Amino acid sequence: MALYKHWHTEEDTTIAIWKVEEPEDFFVRETGFHSNRKHAIRRIEHVTGRFLLRYLDPEFPIHKIEISPLRKPYLPPDENRHFSISHSFPYIAAAISRTKNIGVDIQIFREKIFRLQHKFLSEKELRHFHNDIGKLTLAWSVKEAVFKWFGAGELDFIEHMPIQHVNWNENPLLIQMDFRKTSQPQLLRVEGYIDTDFSFAFMLQ
Repeated sequence: MALYKHWHTEEDTTIAIWKVEEPEDFFVRETGFHSNRKHAIRRIEHVTGRFLLRYLDPEFPIHKIEISPLRKPYLPPDENRHFSISHSFPYIAAAISRTKNIGVDIQIFREKIFRLQHKFLSEKELRHFHNDIGKLTLAWSVKEAVFKWFGAGELDFIEHMPIQHVNWNENPLLIQMDFRKTSQPQLLRVEGYIDTDFSFAFMLQ
């Protein structure tokens, strides 16, 4: 078993991070789910995400998961569950809520974040993250988590999702975002973590 972290954020919301150390057939046996992905890593990420949903909720109907035209996985409304999955091998994250929409994102640290930072952060936003690989990766995770939470696509990561403040003294970290895609701008509060080799963020509302 390679459970990395498991916690509850609210009464009906549970989140877990799994570090993959098992072979693919372990997850297939546990879930009865076979991935159709061709690449070996993508395939094990796919099936491990389903496994982790079942880990969080043994009755989770993984075979009822559908994919929207925007590539967002979801369940039929009568299942009364919101969920989100993210993977950045070897880490997989999943979250389930009975009452609120949720988005999660996990990213391992990669040097390319330094080349990409100007594509998702404004000059003003960059001042919050100090050209630090962990903090920049967190910024990307935060915006990806909100993108998944929103679930309707067509978001400009700089124009519609500016990060206004990060409280680096909190645990979990609290990130405030001025979300500008809805008819009235919303102040979103996203929670995040920076670990030794990955960042993680989740949006619940």
